[in-house]
Amino acid sequence: MARRPPQDGFNPHGISARPDLNLMVTSDFINPVTTLNGFPGDVELRGSIRVWDLARRKILRTITIPTAVGTMDVKMIPGDPLGRAYTAGMFDGLVYLVDTAAGTATVVFDCEDIVPHVEVDVRGGMTQLLAMPTAATA
Repeated sequence: MARRPPQDGFNPHGISARPDLNLMVTSDFINPVTTLNGFPGDVELRGSIRVWDLARRKILRTITIPTAVGTMDVKMIPGDPLGRAYTAGMFDGLVYLVDTAAGTATVVFDCEDIVPHVEVDVRGGMTQLLAMPTAATA
């Protein structure tokens, strides 16, 4: 049986998996059709995370984050028994904690608060790529 992607401009950009929890997450950064020369409107940035059943490669839920403009990356937290992840809005300067089970995202850090602060044209300095340690430290 062929699987079809969601029809809402699906464009997985970031990806992270926890095989031990049978979970995978992907981030939607941009609606790809809006980047074409023939498209009659503006580029549409996305702010959403897809939660997957890893073994079946099936989307369980989509977490829409209305304030997250351009979720380029997402990383699951190693060893977290709740299967949570972090993502960032590239153009809003905020980092979000994603609860994959509840289908929610909460702001946990504002990149405008980084000290020393450097003024740039984009709020938060365009937080894009995330790195996650492989294990918690004491």
